[in-house]
Amino acid sequence: MEKATFIEHVCKQLEKMSEEQKDAWILSRAKLLSESEQQGFLMSLSGEKIITYMPARGEIESFCKAVQDGDICMEYDYHYYEFSPEGRYVDNWILHYHDPQGAFSFLDRVFRGCRDLERLGEYGLAGQILDQVCRLEFQVVKAADSEEFEKELSFLIADAEEEHLLSMKTREIGFDWIMALLLGKGDDGSVKCAEKLVDVLNSELCKESQISDFSYLISDQLLNAMEKLIKARIKTLEEERKKVTGEEIKSWRIIQKLETKIARNQHLLLDIQKKCKKQEDRKKENNKVSVLKASWNQINELFRMLSYERYIDDQLEIDEVWNICQALIKRNQFEEEDWNLRKKILNEMAANEYYDCYGCYDPIKELSEKLYITEAETLEYADILDKYGYTAREAANLYRQYGRMEKYVRYLETHLGKTSKEYVELIQCYSDDGNKAKAREVAEAGVQKCKDDLTELFIFLLKDARECGMEDRYKKFYASAKRRIRVDMKQVDHSLQP
Repeated sequence: MEKATFIEHVCKQLEKMSEEQKDAWILSRAKLLSESEQQGFLMSLSGEKIITYMPARGEIESFCKAVQDGDICMEYDYHYYEFSPEGRYVDNWILHYHDPQGAFSFLDRVFRGCRDLERLGEYGLAGQILDQVCRLEFQVVKAADSEEFEKELSFLIADAEEEHLLSMKTREIGFDWIMALLLGKGDDGSVKCAEKLVDVLNSELCKESQISDFSYLISDQLLNAMEKLIKARIKTLEEERKKVTGEEIKSWRIIQKLETKIARNQHLLLDIQKKCKKQEDRKKENNKVSVLKASWNQINELFRMLSYERYIDDQLEIDEVWNICQALIKRNQFEEEDWNLRKKILNEMAANEYYDCYGCYDPIKELSEKLYITEAETLEYADILDKYGYTAREAANLYRQYGRMEKYVRYLETHLGKTSKEYVELIQCYSDDGNKAKAREVAEAGVQKCKDDLTELFIFLLKDARECGMEDRYKKFYASAKRRIRVDMKQVDHSLQP
């Protein structure tokens, strides 16, 4: 059932229920909770919480203060290893981090809770919390049995992925942070908004994110403000690098950090100029907007968002894909769209198995069947399907439908296996072309190799032997057919009647 349909059914049921029935239902749910879940349920019931398993806002603030004050910290374990636990020769000093106070177990619930808040549309609250926790920097102390480590250490949220301390990836957390920023406070196009967004994009958590990933949420005004700001930052960083490099006592670590920051900002600037602004230029060049192109871009963005989900199960993005596909089908103006665009989309659909992994096979497949219209387009689509093994049968059916028998026959010849369907179809093709010898050869091979119903194969062989006057051959195949459990002799005898 689609999420929107499910919610609609729930609303209708709630309207039918009395206050007493609703209270009874809530109490029945409460009785089933474990002891560890009870406090979260009560806080959710009173409005102190939205997500029951997520720490309360007060708990998060206390946690952040404890990290900043050094009361919650990480431990490092630095040892020389000749061999790894698996027995592999290492001969090196290895640094490990430990979380003795369970800080990242707490943060894991925070990050997962923020993702659920965004799914509920609570972007403002999610943004406030992510702004607090994503910037945390943990002090690191030496574990009791560790050797001394000379370098200055700190531990960021982004470092947790390598240590496998969180269930979410760094990229996922960074994506949620940016989405909450853009959808929570809104895009007012101001310099302050640009500064906040550029700062977040420069953080370690968001180093894999691109501005173009969110361009559909960013106004031209904000984009221009960001471009101007990034150019100024690059200039400042380059001047600072020049100053440090010119000093007599050089610090390669400082230079390396500056060069990393310069490279990141140059990448962000290039992303704005080559992708975000290029998209705007294309819009200006085309007086007529392609509804299909805009819709498909939106669908691709939804798939990208779904790619960050740990599990695919009735997400709102899936419902939105269904809605967009149905709107396009209802609009039914595909003949106005350029065939090259439609062909490109069809190729993406087939290459991604119609996005079945995101639970969107049905709407995408239905949309694909509307994108090819003429005979020539259908045959080009068949060529696309022919490239992918799982759609080769569909391609073969289209080739047969439009008279491209040579390609249909080629498919059958290369897909003869343990089922009789392809053998029977190929026999019919050869028979229609008058190539009885080839049809006979295929039927005999099918009798030997097939593991399902052999009735049609034996009927062909028996009729062929009778037409050719080969009595011994006829008797041999008839006796063989009677011994096979996968042959319907009633059907065979009926088909052999004069």
